[in-house]
Amino acid sequence: MSRLYTPGPVRLPFDVAAAGALQPLHHRSAEFRLIAEKLFTDLSALHCSSRPVALLSGSGTTGMDAALASTITAGSTVIVVAFGRFGERIITMCRNLGANVLPLTAEWGDVVEPEVIADAVRDNPTATACWLVHSETSTGVAINLRPVLDVIRSIRPDILIGIDAITSLAVHELRADEWDVDIIVSASQKGLMAPPGLSTVWISERAEERLVRTAALTLNIADILRAAKDATFLWTPPVTIIRQLSVACSRIQKEGLENVWQRHSHISDVLRQGLRDRGLLLFGRATSNAVTAVHIAQPREFRETLLREFDILIAGGQGHLASNVVRIGTCGDHTVTDMLDLLWAIDVVLARVGVDS
Repeated sequence: MSRLYTPGPVRLPFDVAAAGALQPLHHRSAEFRLIAEKLFTDLSALHCSSRPVALLSGSGTTGMDAALASTITAGSTVIVVAFGRFGERIITMCRNLGANVLPLTAEWGDVVEPEVIADAVRDNPTATACWLVHSETSTGVAINLRPVLDVIRSIRPDILIGIDAITSLAVHELRADEWDVDIIVSASQKGLMAPPGLSTVWISERAEERLVRTAALTLNIADILRAAKDATFLWTPPVTIIRQLSVACSRIQKEGLENVWQRHSHISDVLRQGLRDRGLLLFGRATSNAVTAVHIAQPREFRETLLREFDILIAGGQGHLASNVVRIGTCGDHTVTDMLDLLWAIDVVLARVGVDS
């Protein structure tokens, strides 16, 4: 079985994997309700908030669909900050909803500077929302979120601020209440260390007051959030993945959220420095603690050799980066030892296949 060093899905801790081998519980049973109550409490805590978190069946993209469709109306103006594939996807999704999108873009590997965002918010007083990607999975770049949020909020106290935190929740520091965020979307298969199949949508009180009904029943955040407040579900959820996510969230709580943030920062530093020490060139600003992108001249051969010789699976580059970049995931329960094992394997592969940076 491959050892996953991908930015999602991630390697599951043993107890999380073991929870998936149990017989499924009925979603209306008392036993399942206890699991759900604990999970909803833990999810709020992982957002550094007391507010409930909507839990949806589907990938992070499902959560983003639901969050956007429940807060955007046709003809509204939405600012979207994009510096990679997933920011660009938000632009497309907003346009599909009929929004007037003001895209603020940067080259992949770079970021949109805070003053550019500030100018856009200031110059567009009718904009109803501003969306940002915290950690861009396609490029391995994360933004310094807090100062950007402070700037936006100082100009427009009323604007809804949405965050794609799909690879930053439980990886990078993110404090929903204290930082005055409105919408945070994430997913189960990355920092939360569970299998794919669930997305999370945290909603502020400000955003909840502005929710609109969607045409799709399963994407209607207002109803899903109402059920979450009672630790229940409107239809049959993926009960086994929910049990696994509950075990994973309990692990994070036991380790301590700030310790989890620090661990991700440390192991990412170890990996990045190790790659530099081997003469490899990191792609772009390389600031995400969930994934690091690195230039490799023959990425397909490099990845295939790692997999064949060491059962190590890393991700390829996306879009135009597919021909010269690989991506290494560090989210989940990875340790420094895992990074050193990977770097040793990279040494062998570089010597064997002669891949230049």
